[in-house]
Amino acid sequence: MPPHTVHRTLRRILTVLFVFLLPFTLTACGPMAKTGSDSPNIISRHVSVSSGNGREASQKVTITLTFDRAICVNQDVNRQLSVTLNGKAPDSKTMQCTVAADKSDNRRLIFTLSALSGDTDPTKGAYFAVYEGNLVIAAKSGASVPAVTDLKGKYAAKWPNIHVQIPSGVALTQVAAVKGSATASAQTAVRVTSIGVIRAMTWVQFLENGQPVMQKGYKKGGFSYINDGSFPVHDHELFQMDAEDYAKEIAESLESYFGKGTPTAGRFIFSSSKDTVTIRANTQTDGQTLSLQIFNHMDD
Repeated sequence: MPPHTVHRTLRRILTVLFVFLLPFTLTACGPMAKTGSDSPNIISRHVSVSSGNGREASQKVTITLTFDRAICVNQDVNRQLSVTLNGKAPDSKTMQCTVAADKSDNRRLIFTLSALSGDTDPTKGAYFAVYEGNLVIAAKSGASVPAVTDLKGKYAAKWPNIHVQIPSGVALTQVAAVKGSATASAQTAVRVTSIGVIRAMTWVQFLENGQPVMQKGYKKGGFSYINDGSFPVHDHELFQMDAEDYAKEIAESLESYFGKGTPTAGRFIFSSSKDTVTIRANTQTDGQTLSLQIFNHMDD
């Protein structure tokens, strides 16, 4: 067969293949998708933190986003999202960000922030830490991510800015409470039932009658009101700390933020014993209640 005949035959074959594959190309999830009536919408978010036997190098933050329908995800999704941690890009020397479809559920998208494998010793150079833990995941285009679509690839997913307060893993459980009266001081006792698993500040709220004791306008040193009146507890010795250490750290932080030299000086007594933190009002007030809880925040 003459060469020109071979070339002509190949061109015809390629033309047929192009025409045949074009509809599939246009319906694949990709940058041509626009928002519309069938755009996937995020209906729930869940954040979890973990660290395995590798400890420092195994720290990971996982955010699971569930949509109202099955989604298609392509490799451009990482480039179409803007991620900031405490107001700036995550430190690429100590951590990596990935976004991928959940292989076990086609309605879910998994965002992961994890320690780099070589990042093992916080005493020797850089190390994984989310510090204040304020994470924002936004769409670079504004309100949609074309790399995430419905299964037909026609409609891009709508994307509100996602704000997450990354938890440290610390959990508190109330084990005793006394309501204030004319003859009894209000009191609460909480037990540390889970300790930190990643390097992150633990944000704690101290409540009186269901409202944060720390009010807007609060300032002490370099710290000012933030996170709905919660205060940070640091765990610099993360993987050496146990529940008793955390209880002691929380009680000391309470004294620092609400004791001597603060607007609430003299109103409360803070203490810890083993894994339990106790707060007692210094006076008797009928109906007064006290509580202590971990501050968690995730919204648009």
